[in-house]
Amino acid sequence: MKLQPHPTEPRYTSVLINNEVVPRVPLFSSMSSKPTAWLAFSVFSAVFGSSFLFGYNIGVLNAPQNIIGLWIRRTRCMGKGGIPDSEEGMSKHLWCEKLNKQGETNMFADNGELNTLWALINAFIPGGAILGALASSFLVGRFGPKMSLILNNVLAVTAAILTSLSMTAGSVEMLIIGRFFAGVNSGISAGVTPTYLNEISPPNLRGAIGSTHPLSIMTAIWISQIFGLPFVLGTSERWPILLALAAIPALFQLVTLPLCPDSPKYLYFSRQDREGAQNAIRKFQGNAKILTEMTLMEEEYNHVKDKPKVTIGDLLSDPFLRRTLFIMLALMVFQMFSGLDAVRIDKYY
Repeated sequence: MKLQPHPTEPRYTSVLINNEVVPRVPLFSSMSSKPTAWLAFSVFSAVFGSSFLFGYNIGVLNAPQNIIGLWIRRTRCMGKGGIPDSEEGMSKHLWCEKLNKQGETNMFADNGELNTLWALINAFIPGGAILGALASSFLVGRFGPKMSLILNNVLAVTAAILTSLSMTAGSVEMLIIGRFFAGVNSGISAGVTPTYLNEISPPNLRGAIGSTHPLSIMTAIWISQIFGLPFVLGTSERWPILLALAAIPALFQLVTLPLCPDSPKYLYFSRQDREGAQNAIRKFQGNAKILTEMTLMEEEYNHVKDKPKVTIGDLLSDPFLRRTLFIMLALMVFQMFSGLDAVRIDKYY
């Protein structure tokens, strides 16, 4: 079936910038897209299974810190052959001595090894996230944003299993390794989720839909604090359940995201699937937007298909990219001075 222009759709032309023909993309067309059911469902699946989980893993250990710290002491004490909280034997040992309320409050400061273990447990979230973020570009190029998110859930479920079973196994190492997997999962989510949201969103809704990613992260941090309170799940018996809850968003996304359309841009650019891209646009934006979006993608594809990929070296050597990079770095520096990161870092430690 040959597509005909919609009577109210604008015509798209190209403009000359720096001696190069570049597609001109208006911010809004004369017919703004309304959210479709498929768009809403896909956005919710992506942000709940990835963005929300990212935030949950950031804040989940903050409230029950002392409870988990006492478990680490007990595990280490038994590993050394001692009897935790006993008045006999190794009761004066650093890992086994009985603590009063003041001692429990100061146990991290008084025990350097315990403090180091706790730092590792928390630092593996941002540490693993660096690796995940670096891998996200490769994953999107190889599998596309939707499949990358689906595969990323393997890491999320593995992390939830390791961390929630660490008390049963009596293994602090399981908790550390599980947090590392959660960190890698978070890094991939941070890079891939905004890409998927951006590529499935109509231009007039792109900003609003893109904001659901950080909003979900902050909401999940807040919810994890509530769940970690002593009268909820922040107790010596229930904290493994607190960590096991991280599997729920991942399992939800594993079930729902395969039902959602893939990114039209990925289908057209990487797989040369014109029909698949049209079907995805139809589900995300409606029939009236198919011609417009396909025209824009074709112009963009023709513009970039023969150009080499941008490398890290290009960010420094190309004047335009270097200027853009410095602007982004300046924004990040000013964000640091705003005090926001001081609050966020407190969630890690």
